[in-house]
Amino acid sequence: MRDPFYSELFEYLAFYLQEKGYDCILHLDHYQSQDINYYLERFKQKEIAGLITSSPIKIPKKGLKIKFPIVSFDRKISPQIPTVQSNNYDAGMQIAQSVLKQKKKKIIIIAGAKEDYYPISDRIKGMIRVFNTFDSKFDLRSLSASDSIIAKKIAILQFLKDDKYDAIFCTDDITALLAKECADYLGKVPLITGFDGSHLIQSLFPNLISARQHTKEIAELMCDLLLRQINDPSVSLESVYTLPVSLINQN
Repeated sequence: MRDPFYSELFEYLAFYLQEKGYDCILHLDHYQSQDINYYLERFKQKEIAGLITSSPIKIPKKGLKIKFPIVSFDRKISPQIPTVQSNNYDAGMQIAQSVLKQKKKKIIIIAGAKEDYYPISDRIKGMIRVFNTFDSKFDLRSLSASDSIIAKKIAILQFLKDDKYDAIFCTDDITALLAKECADYLGKVPLITGFDGSHLIQSLFPNLISARQHTKEIAELMCDLLLRQINDPSVSLESVYTLPVSLINQN
């Protein structure tokens, strides 16, 4: 996994599931949409007891015919599948408000994945609401999540080289790190914000304004929701569970 946020999240998931007597297997989809039947067959063969996912899994319009324990993170797959998410919209607003207090005028938002852009993610929606409220002008650009680091750097350099942005908003911390490297290369010193707040990124970029998603609490809740389905297939769960975030370095 390229993103340390997901590495941190998986570490907590593995810890909590092992505490309950379950092994945790990591499956990487390489940004490809998965068919639910792949996991259903493994479930029927008793190779897996359930699924925690953040992938765009395809669900039949009529829903699942069998009770399959599944929890989604940050992606609403189906109303019948519980989704755990952070309050991305509120966090986007908080980050935008924090930066505008510092009198920044020329703003660019860089989405780390086109999926954040089409449709626009709650993180960006929160930022845009604040910008529109204060009549702040901004540009919106996106990267391809599957591109190499070099390709992403080239794209960011193109975004930044001809414009004098004094603030760069990124939808994740990895993109923020790349934006800082590109800005340093161009001799520019804009204020840069990220999103996720993993401990690794905080150690590499300690002054980065970011929204800290609480991976430990997220993992614990997802494990609890999955195990409740495993232990009682008829259990009734909420469609969406939203957890708060904490703003880092807002001052």
